[in-house]
Amino acid sequence: MAAAHGKDSYFSVEDSAASTLRNITPYVKTIDFNRSNDENDTTTKGAEGHTYRPGLTDGEIRLTGLWDDTASTGSRTVLQSLLGVEVTVGFEYGPEGNTAGMVKDSGEVILTQYDESSPVDDMVAFTATLKISGDVTTGTF
Repeated sequence: MAAAHGKDSYFSVEDSAASTLRNITPYVKTIDFNRSNDENDTTTKGAEGHTYRPGLTDGEIRLTGLWDDTASTGSRTVLQSLLGVEVTVGFEYGPEGNTAGMVKDSGEVILTQYDESSPVDDMVAFTATLKISGDVTTGTF
């Protein structure tokens, strides 16, 4: 079984202005990539236990990291541009990095929440939640 270190993970998301994938990896500390599957109860009379069939998939991506307002590439610039956008935007996630041949998950998301935190004893930080819309494609870079 292969193992990968989290420090090598990669994440990019389209900005709303240019519809260009922006690599925000340099600002990200944590990527939580969550996927789930609906469970449809198919239990019928006479059964001794529930039976289920899978349904639609769902998921979200939660990012935490360092705040940066660099024009067109900073975490704040890219993520805040997605607030109020009425269409989905693309994303790419590489758990082990983005070198050719490495695993890549990609799809469409909407930004559902963006938070900034300014503690007196630490760096300004952000948290963003992106809701996955539709299928996620797994391939390679």
